[in-house]
Amino acid sequence: MRDASAADGSPATALRQYAPLLFRFLLNRLRRSDVTYAEDLLQQVFLRFWQSPQRELVRKPDAYLYRIAEHVLSEFLLRRSRSLVTFDSETVEQLADEPASGGDWREGIGDQAALEQQLERVLAQIPPMYRAVLILSTRDGLTYAEISKRLNITEKTAKTYFSRALACCRAADWNR
Repeated sequence: MRDASAADGSPATALRQYAPLLFRFLLNRLRRSDVTYAEDLLQQVFLRFWQSPQRELVRKPDAYLYRIAEHVLSEFLLRRSRSLVTFDSETVEQLADEPASGGDWREGIGDQAALEQQLERVLAQIPPMYRAVLILSTRDGLTYAEISKRLNITEKTAKTYFSRALACCRAADWNR
């Protein structure tokens, strides 16, 4: 990395010189999933650097910027991890116990009562959380983000539970 003593020391020069490297540094620490957060954190790093009253005394701005980036990132991760996660067992049980009531997808099918019995039997074989995610997605039309907020799970977990619930439905014996 170039030493800033060779540069003119202006904020614009620092931005051009260090922004791409710091952005990759932040993005790697965020596991390459949060580009928007990495951009926001990079902006915060440069704001802290430029607002520093002793900015001119820094001998190695790259090391100083990386240290600021580490602090900004750790503060961000700490704030994000402090968000409370609560498990609402009543909602899960209520959704798991509710049969999938009426829907347009059943129109035109002959024996609706038999189909409802088969569906209830198959849904009863699925674990409660999988069933809750499946019902919220198919019956209520919620997105994975909405399901994750409602059940207090991550969005990735909601996707996983949905795919596993579908796999259980596909594996079930529908002709009994």
